[in-house]
This record gives sequence, C-alpha cells and structure tokens, in this order.
Amino acid sequence: MPEPTEPAPLREPVALDYLSPTPPAPGLQPSRASYLALVLGVLSIPLLLLLLGTVAFVGAEPPATVMGVLWISCVMGALAAGMLGVFDARRRGRGGGGMSWVGVLIGVVMIGLMFVVLALAIFAWNK
Repeated sequence: MPEPTEPAPLREPVALDYLSPTPPAPGLQPSRASYLALVLGVLSIPLLLLLLGTVAFVGAEPPATVMGVLWISCVMGALAAGMLGVFDARRRGRGGGGMSWVGVLIGVVMIGLMFVVLALAIFAWNK
C-alpha cells in the first residue's frame, strides 16, 4: 500500500476577467440622490395601489387623505432627487445616472396617472 503523500500547497485563486465583476471606479460611485430617487420612485407604485384601494373601499376619508399625501410626497421626492442625481452624474462625474433617470421617469408616469385618475373621478362624479 503506498504511503500517503502531503497535500499539494494551495494556490492563489485565479481571477478570470470575463467572470469577475469590475469594481466601480472611485469617482463613479452613485450619489445619495440617485439612491433616493430610485427608492422613492419604486415606493410610489405600491402607495398608489394602496391609495386607490383605500378610496375604493373606505371612500374619501382621512386614511385616503393620508395615503394621498404620502403618495404625492414620494412622487415629488423622486422627481426632485432624480433631477439632482442626474445633475450629479453629468456635471460632477458621479455614477447613478441610470437610477436617477428611473426615479424621474416613474415620477412623471405617476403624475400622468394622477391626472388620468382625477379626470376619471370628475367624469364619474358628473354622471
């Protein structure tokens, strides 16, 4: 029976360029405004659904007013933070421009949905 041999020494891990994620450059870190725009924009979607559900089941009572104020705050915050994030990405050479644009686009779509919902509510009220 052969004698057990010593295990081979461990080698350094090999980094494969096509598999390893590239770390972001120090100057391209996303700004806080970019993160805030994305979070507020995404948060405004379920808040709109909650607002519509509250109005449908409860009516125009204080819970619906609170949901409406929260929703409008998220939408306006997403627009403002998105514009600041785009400014940071372009003028100051920071990253996060994509996240900022997503926040701005969601904010614009939500404002458009607000006008559509208001128009439908006025149309239904006048019948």
